[in-house]
Amino acid sequence: MHCAEGPTTLAGTQIVRLGGHFVEPLVGLHVAALAGDVLPALGPAFLRRYYAAVLRTDSQAVLGAVRAGDLLGFCQLAMAPMSISAVLASAPLSVLSILRLGLLHPKMLRRGLAMATRPEPVRAMPEIAFIAVGVRFQRGGIGRALASAATAMAAERGVAEICTKTSNEAARALYERQFGARVVATRSAAGRTYWHLAWRTGAPEGAHHVAA
Repeated sequence: MHCAEGPTTLAGTQIVRLGGHFVEPLVGLHVAALAGDVLPALGPAFLRRYYAAVLRTDSQAVLGAVRAGDLLGFCQLAMAPMSISAVLASAPLSVLSILRLGLLHPKMLRRGLAMATRPEPVRAMPEIAFIAVGVRFQRGGIGRALASAATAMAAERGVAEICTKTSNEAARALYERQFGARVVATRSAAGRTYWHLAWRTGAPEGAHHVAA
């Protein structure tokens, strides 16, 4: 699948780059589809500030699967790491959400902090930071389409290789099968194992690659 700045159609669904008016749908979908993630645990207000910051940051691109105006899934492609400090700078009281999470769910906070720093093999690489599909629309190819669109966007920007991380074995198998991804690092955090995966985008040689 090809997708850069323009839309791609998937059975009536368009894969497009999202703008600021999608903050609320992004928050709702993130909470519903990634309930075990650290960001939903920080509360809807923090997530709103996070996605508002992401959508106005040049190094971030959020691709959405949109059908009849409804957001079915999304993918955040981070050409550079998104700094949480940028979110906190716009709303200093957000630090209270982090402190509250540390008190109520210390294990989750430890996992989030551990995952915030990427291992050396993928530290400088663009990353699919988040990908989520609404429960009703899973297993319909939307996740694959979003990941393909992010890969194509990175390639069109001259990026030879991108990465992601997952603790889900089925997701790992999909990346390996669909993109030829390989595990370049493994990390355990608060009782959960994460695989850091990297794959080539098809862009010309010359950008950074991780050794196979």
